[in-house]
Amino acid sequence: TSLTSITIPDSVTSIGDYAFSNCKSLTSVTIPQHVKKIGSFVFYDCVSLTNILFTGNVLTTGASPFSQTPATLYYLPGTTGWASNIAERPAVLWNHATPTP
Repeated sequence: TSLTSITIPDSVTSIGDYAFSNCKSLTSVTIPQHVKKIGSFVFYDCVSLTNILFTGNVLTTGASPFSQTPATLYYLPGTTGWASNIAERPAVLWNHATPTP
């Protein structure tokens, strides 16, 4: 319940279903380029989660990974596959003018 920030290690390639669900204090997450898939409801009901930074290309998602989460998804310049919305959350190109997520 006191977890506020997560940086997924580079060795991780997928994040399982419900991995961080109900982490009510979580505000930011960094997901490295090696992660290719996140499961269903991974960040379900993380009501304080506002920023998720992806450092790689768009990844595969399970059902509603960001359900009941207000997060904006940020991706880096030079990565591919991103659209304006991913899994029902806004996806925005991160640049130096944008505060670090």
